[in-house]
Amino acid sequence: MVDGAWVMRPSDWKPPAVIPLETQQEAATAVAWLRDRSAPVPVDVAERWVAHLAKRMAGDMPSETKLATAVTDIVEEGYPAAMFQDLEMLRRVARQFKWFPGWAELAPALDAERDRLRQAFERLAVIARGGEVRRRPGNQNRRQQDDSPAGPRSMSESTERLMEEFWAKNGGRPVRRKPAETIDNELDDTSVGNAR
Repeated sequence: MVDGAWVMRPSDWKPPAVIPLETQQEAATAVAWLRDRSAPVPVDVAERWVAHLAKRMAGDMPSETKLATAVTDIVEEGYPAAMFQDLEMLRRVARQFKWFPGWAELAPALDAERDRLRQAFERLAVIARGGEVRRRPGNQNRRQQDDSPAGPRSMSESTERLMEEFWAKNGGRPVRRKPAETIDNELDDTSVGNAR
């Protein structure tokens, strides 16, 4: 809470606590599909994509030079082919412009789409592994993720503080119960001891 109002802040993505086997298999299939299309986009695919983008823009068709320059820049930048086989990605990029963009405007939009694809790939890979998050070695500059359990069972620091305040005001945290197995084992042990 900030000044009496709840503030929602984005946090790092965590995989679900329980991932069914079927979901893991679907994610593995999606990862394989993305991996197959992670090679740099071929010229013919880039040309078709740029032509589709140009048709969605207002005004006259851009000059052949402007279209060829866009294709060359896309190919030289090495964007993955999977980006240019996604109609929804074309729509997202096209919505950002009224007129056909120059490279200075198009490059940031394509970079954002590449980051989006990378993030989807990483999340799908974690789901395919059953929720196991692997840390990349040598990536010290990235913000460290906390090692708390995945999914909804973990609480943020602010939630933990709120819970501590609540328990402090309401007589303390309740005593944790022992699992049923432990209680049954203890009962078995005491009954054996009493029988002797």
